[in-house]
Amino acid sequence: MQLARALSLALLASIASSSCALGAARGMQPRPMSLPARATLAPRARTSRTTAAAGGVRTALRRCTARCAEGLEPEAGAPQGVPQAETGWRAMLSKFVPDRALLAKHGWSIFISYGLVSNLNSGLLGSLSWATFRRANPTLSPLGFGTSQWTSLSISPKFLAIYAGYYATVGTLLRPARFALAVAMAPFFTRVVKTLRERFGLPQATAVGAVVFVTNFVFSSIAAAAVVKLACLTAGVTVFAARVPA
Repeated sequence: MQLARALSLALLASIASSSCALGAARGMQPRPMSLPARATLAPRARTSRTTAAAGGVRTALRRCTARCAEGLEPEAGAPQGVPQAETGWRAMLSKFVPDRALLAKHGWSIFISYGLVSNLNSGLLGSLSWATFRRANPTLSPLGFGTSQWTSLSISPKFLAIYAGYYATVGTLLRPARFALAVAMAPFFTRVVKTLRERFGLPQATAVGAVVFVTNFVFSSIAAAAVVKLACLTAGVTVFAARVPA
């Protein structure tokens, strides 16, 4: 009797344990989703795929843009922002006119000082050419030809050739000094024009014109004549050749 009761209890225990194991196994399996749930998750999946594709396109565009930019960049060591050299008549004009930066900084004073320095430079080169010509041609003057040099006023081609040679050599070497001297003298002429306006009540144009006339015409002419005389004395020749009687 007791043995039968024990066997029945063991059988019930095994059935209970099997039921618990089966329930646990069923709990671990995924539950089937209903149709509404699947419909809700489907757009999310499509949206995530679209976003990933768009992100890939953006990345590809960025890489392509970067490669194009690298291809368009200038080579290493290439000059950046260097203005092109002027040619033709602009280049010739730039030799006689100060640049815009100096003009904006000093105004009319740079024109006065640069004009004076240019005239003095021309006088110096002219005096060297004059003395050289007179030394090589004792009976001729730069202003005339042979025995009829005083009948008509003209300039000897030989003198012009000598002047061109001095201008191409000495004048080129002195060009940086001319610019530096003109810039250094500009403040002085600014003060001169200001003094004329304040003391005599002259307008700006009148004061500038007076300074230009005195410096670039009167003073430059006197200085050129004096330098020619000094160069001829140094070379041991007279300024003009003796007049040959007809």
